[in-house]
Amino acid sequence: MGRKSRFLILFILLLLAGSGDFRLSSGVIADGNEPKESVTPGIPVSWKITNDYSSFPASNYIDEAVQHVMYRYNIRGASVAIAVKGRLVYAKGLGYADAENQTAVSPAHLFRIASVSKLITAVAIMKLSEEGKLRLDDHVFGSSGILNDSMYRIYRDKRYEKITVEHLLRHVAGFSTRYGDPAFNPQAVAKILHKELPLKPSDLIVFALHYPLA
Repeated sequence: MGRKSRFLILFILLLLAGSGDFRLSSGVIADGNEPKESVTPGIPVSWKITNDYSSFPASNYIDEAVQHVMYRYNIRGASVAIAVKGRLVYAKGLGYADAENQTAVSPAHLFRIASVSKLITAVAIMKLSEEGKLRLDDHVFGSSGILNDSMYRIYRDKRYEKITVEHLLRHVAGFSTRYGDPAFNPQAVAKILHKELPLKPSDLIVFALHYPLA
């Protein structure tokens, strides 16, 4: 994978919310809480764990605290995990994954990791910086930028050419949600760009470049 392709992936994750999967290896299940068949190779442990494994007297306090937050912010379903010293001690789904059909959330249900992807991306970028594969003061857009392909050079705001890797890491590049979050509005983005779903990561960048910086 070339430097440009590698950074393209990292940039997408940093700029936009990602989607992901909550899966745990059997090695992080707390002693006494793991299902007997959890060591079956090739099958994510989260598919085997049920809410029953995290139902113990002290868990009532956790359940009530989470349910209070869910009620306050009108959240229909949530998945919560707690680890102590690298060991998973609590993993439970609360509320509904499908309220209409009364399908309760379990630890196996998938949720988008959204802005958590920014933390992962930041670590990856700093690793590349330490290895000398990119610099924090490298420009991202423009003829001399990392993303200098023709498709990324159509923008009205010339300030894009001043954006550096560090600006993105510090969230001071000038992007905002004024025009919506393209990662969570694929239908609207596809309509504006005259594209078919599913969108490519490059489509989301092109969409973001359509608008002036905040």
